[in-house]
Amino acid sequence: MNQPPPAPHTLPLTLLLHLTPGLLTAASYLALIPVGRAWGLPSAAALGASALLVTGPLLLGILIIAQRRSPRATPVIALRRVPRMRAVLGWAAVIVCLAAAAFVVARTRQRVG
Repeated sequence: MNQPPPAPHTLPLTLLLHLTPGLLTAASYLALIPVGRAWGLPSAAALGASALLVTGPLLLGILIIAQRRSPRATPVIALRRVPRMRAVLGWAAVIVCLAAAAFVVARTRQRVG
């Protein structure tokens, strides 16, 4: 299943695909900071919530649209090596544990400081 590499993006499309998710995440982060503070959470909770509520769905939507527009059997993201599900779940668990530890440390520092 050797396929030629996809054509590169144009500069405007590259800027749109890279800057739009970041700008929307930043806007939702700034909007969620007061909510997090009202619940007694650190501002990192607002960043995590914006990633879950805005960035994830936005990037997933971009990939779904790209898949619908591409010809059948053409991968949207061509991987050189497909990661095994066990590795994906392992890394996801590491990220969740590190985020939980960061929240605990930040909460403890708030109480002390």
